[in-house]
Amino acid sequence: KQDDDFRDWIYESPAARVAQQILRSKKVRHFYDQLFVKPAGCHVPTPWHHDITFWPVDLASRNLVSIWITFDPVTRESSGLEFVRGSHRWPQRFKAITPTYEPMMMNDDFEDPPDIEAHRDDYDLFCPDMEPGDCLIFNARILHGSSSNYSTETARRAFSTRWAGEGVTFDPRGATM
Repeated sequence: KQDDDFRDWIYESPAARVAQQILRSKKVRHFYDQLFVKPAGCHVPTPWHHDITFWPVDLASRNLVSIWITFDPVTRESSGLEFVRGSHRWPQRFKAITPTYEPMMMNDDFEDPPDIEAHRDDYDLFCPDMEPGDCLIFNARILHGSSSNYSTETARRAFSTRWAGEGVTFDPRGATM
């Protein structure tokens, strides 16, 4: 609420209305945002994960959506987001694994995500090329990750806002952001 640009994005942009329509909720709440930066040549992939296991919300909650906007051209080679189609319908939830494998996030109540990289042909993967200003809107339960940024010239910068619709409840379990 102290930064004019962020406040305008939440209160004046169409983001809340879009989230409301997608979630089919009378009300939505912005509950958190994140800036993601991978410099050119950053060889740290983002591990496969569900967003929902990072957050202190009831894991049965279905009305959670992320709006991810890129500031740079993005491809798989420059660390574009990649999704396992249909994984939001899977019954399992996996550990919230950070790119640095922070121990505080490694909740043993969840199993490790499958090794997607070793078995890429076994999954229906989706990774769109994007231009600055393009956005992805996705369910907090979908399994996704990104590769290293193999571009030596282009950073991958993105801004993501998280929106909760009706029926989402707080769950103060450990190992969450």
